[in-house]
Amino acid sequence: MKSFLIFILIIFSLQAFTPGKWSPLDKYVMGLDSFGPISEEVKTKDGKILYKAEYEYDDKGRLIKEKFKKGEGTGDGETVYTYEKNKLSFEELYSTKGLEERKVFKYTPNGELKEITVFNTEGKETMKYKILSMWRGMASDGEIKWLEDKEVEIFNLKKDLYNEKLYNQEIFDEKRKTVAVIRYYFDENGKIIKRENIQAESKRMSEIKYDESNRVTEISFSIFKDNDWVLLKTHSYKYNGGTETPKTGPLPNPKAVNPSSP
Repeated sequence: MKSFLIFILIIFSLQAFTPGKWSPLDKYVMGLDSFGPISEEVKTKDGKILYKAEYEYDDKGRLIKEKFKKGEGTGDGETVYTYEKNKLSFEELYSTKGLEERKVFKYTPNGELKEITVFNTEGKETMKYKILSMWRGMASDGEIKWLEDKEVEIFNLKKDLYNEKLYNQEIFDEKRKTVAVIRYYFDENGKIIKRENIQAESKRMSEIKYDESNRVTEISFSIFKDNDWVLLKTHSYKYNGGTETPKTGPLPNPKAVNPSSP
């Protein structure tokens, strides 16, 4: 079974559609908000700049391009988003050598995201994401197939029985064996404030900070080591002027179920 930690290491792209991932940029390509951050900077715990990114939007406020730079400022590729009929249709990741990956998005007749197919630089299908349900801008339930290796991971999100501000997303293999658990923590206004990723003995955590307009200003990533959390890197976001405060509110209250059962 492919390690779920592959996904934990992914930095760019639509992270919400990979189990355990979430990005403040997702809503700006899915039509949930407009005109997000204009830049991002990632630093180590010692303050060393790992990379930078600049973001461009169309006249509707949709994210159309991410330009990446190495810590020293040299260009390091970009991601381009293409929209058709007001829906994200293609996402293309380019390195300095050219196209590296292409994602194709498909929707149901009523406009809900149902499938993402990933193609490599040669145009060959490598992964297929089947989205069974979306929740607060995230793919909450579905499955991922690695077409070449013929392996499958299934993911399922459920509200915690004992904590109304906690949701658990379990990752199963094709035999319904749990291989990882992701815990999403929310504040009283429904904003994600922390995620914990647990796989076997490995634990990772991200903590999210917001400004007075409920815009994400910082995400810090840590790993659990020697009985303590160790900071690895911090993502900082900058914005242009003020924007309308995103709509937030109490979390929906689906039927609580035991997070340990599929």
